[in-house]
Amino acid sequence: MCEQRDKCTAFNRKKKELLFAVSKMDDVFHVIPTTVEAIKSAEMELQLKFADEYVYYAKSYGVVIGTGITLTGVTDFQDLNVVNATKAARATNHYLPHGMYVVDNLEDCHMYILQDRYGAIYSMYKFEQHFIKINNSLCEYIEENYPVIGE
Repeated sequence: MCEQRDKCTAFNRKKKELLFAVSKMDDVFHVIPTTVEAIKSAEMELQLKFADEYVYYAKSYGVVIGTGITLTGVTDFQDLNVVNATKAARATNHYLPHGMYVVDNLEDCHMYILQDRYGAIYSMYKFEQHFIKINNSLCEYIEENYPVIGE
């Protein structure tokens, strides 16, 4: 029972950290948050499970767009939709791990930023088969890669 409480406490801390990371970003806005049903539908279409952090992000923000950042989400905006981005990535690179999905598509660098069901973040060049873990969470990725207010 204590182990379950510890997991809940840790996840609540991660949710607060994610909200804080996004709120600190300079020149950022988000679209309508998504529903649990839409998230489940996207998971079924991609045949994978989103990380709890990504589900929370999608339910809180929908999609985040700002100076130098465009994170995918579960949305009707086709260019920002995680399902479309992931399917396009799979079509371009057959080595893309099946259990991962695109959270950021860095077109200029020919790179995908991927997340696995446990929340870890990876980078993968569009035409290569190797991927590298770059962060432990979406929150970490945002904090390390995007401008924040006052910087």
